Amino acid sequence: MLIKYLFNSDIISYATVRNYPQESHIGSDESMVKKEDIACDKCGKSFDSKIQMDQHKNDVHSKMKETKVTKKVVPRKSFCPSKKYIIVISIGVLIAITAGLITSYATLPKSSSESESKRSSALTINGIQCNTEEQLLFHRHAHLDIFVNGSHTYIPPQIGVIPDRCIYWLHTHDETGMIHIESPVQRDFTLGQFFDMWRSKLANSSAFVNTLEKNTPTVYINGSKQSDGINYKSVKLNAHDEITLVYGIPPASIPSRYDFPKGQ
Repeated sequence: MLIKYLFNSDIISYATVRNYPQESHIGSDESMVKKEDIACDKCGKSFDSKIQMDQHKNDVHSKMKETKVTKKVVPRKSFCPSKKYIIVISIGVLIAITAGLITSYATLPKSSSESESKRSSALTINGIQCNTEEQLLFHRHAHLDIFVNGSHTYIPPQIGVIPDRCIYWLHTHDETGMIHIESPVQRDFTLGQFFDMWRSKLANSSAFVNTLEKNTPTVYINGSKQSDGINYKSVKLNAHDEITLVYGIPPASIPSRYDFPKGQ
């Protein structure tokens, strides 16, 4: 019995081992290795396995969105001016421009012709103006000789000339007695107008002219005596006339002509 039992037991054991291998008590390589912590490279959290960490990244970090702080922009309301507003502004601008133009015109220096006209009017003597330049539209010359008791009288230069300012239409340049008539208008000029120019030149000359005017001279034109009682002031200054005024005793001879420079 005992032998049979043992034999049968071996058979069973053999059969069991051969056909039904028993579960081994020896652990796998993974269970025998000491577990190491694996940290998430995003947040630093530790996990027992890479599988857990990958699952964590998929569940947490792939769904995490970075929030950006943006300034809330309040849309501006567009300004659309009314027609009435536009009209009022336009009128105001036009008024301002007009006022500026008027002010600018008032402060601008006057034109040279306008200024000269006003200056000439202020300096006009017996209808003769004083201009900044000689006027050559009407240009002629006459000559004057004055004798007092047989002596030739000096006629000063620059009669009718204001230095660095203006020159009258009737004037002299030197002491020869040649009268220059240079006018922008063609008209008759008289000896009386020339004496008015002379009177305005210097105080001593004025006194001399005043003395002459108290007496009545004998008038000669180109050597010919004029009728007694003729007013010398009304004698016209014609081109190349030789005019002679004699006060008191006449000279030995009366000039009949004057040698005017060529071209004058």
